[in-house]
Amino acid sequence: MQNKVVLVTGSASGIGAACVREAARRGARVVVNYSRSADEAEQTAETIREEGGEVLVEQADVSSDEQVRSMIGRVEQAWGGVDVLVNNAGYTSFVDFDDLDGLTDEVWTRTLGVNVMGTWYATRAVAAGMRARGGGAIVNVSSVGGVTASGSSIAYVVSKSGVLTMTKALARTLGPEIRVNAVAAGFVQTRWWGHQGYGDAARVEALAATVADKTPLRKVATPEDIADAVLWLADGAALVTGETILVDAGMHLGAPPVSGRR
Repeated sequence: MQNKVVLVTGSASGIGAACVREAARRGARVVVNYSRSADEAEQTAETIREEGGEVLVEQADVSSDEQVRSMIGRVEQAWGGVDVLVNNAGYTSFVDFDDLDGLTDEVWTRTLGVNVMGTWYATRAVAAGMRARGGGAIVNVSSVGGVTASGSSIAYVVSKSGVLTMTKALARTLGPEIRVNAVAAGFVQTRWWGHQGYGDAARVEALAATVADKTPLRKVATPEDIADAVLWLADGAALVTGETILVDAGMHLGAPPVSGRR
């Protein structure tokens, strides 16, 4: 990744921040994108600078095609273009599956706008430039919910399933110059859960333990675990395209039978 330009959407914190930090450690020039979390974006950028990395901080709401195109234009002006795009920005709203009326048009619009259209806008904005630079890689961060149809809301799992289908369609369309793959993350233990009504760290830890006990590996992922898979698809995996890697400790398989517990 030496001197490659890596743009990660939604990279102020969590999975996105782990991705830009790791890319910078591998010698890439990285772009930290945020929509509203300016302070966290600057903190992530400062950490990268302290480790000797080159970083740009760019504000853009990925659900806006105009803002995405403007951001890519600024990156191209500064560094010539984008070699690796990680579509990580995401949105959800917790709505019980049986609460059909609670899944409002506003929830649908925002969820699909960020998760699906945001992935589309960013990919479309970098595609021509990637090809002009000789090729590149795109990694879409999806969710195991897009595979199992379980998660925070029907709108969310539909959006993440859409990202997986888009990944295959774009892999066919953008090859041979550009590889397009996806990572479907399971439960990832981040500070985000504390902002979703789960309260203090102790309650989040208890939630993580409950989820972990339902996986074959008895673990939940960290942002760094997801970043490892993302960077492998971006920096290696030369013959892999149109693929989805589930990084969920086996959550999609369901808990092992009681007789198999150790």
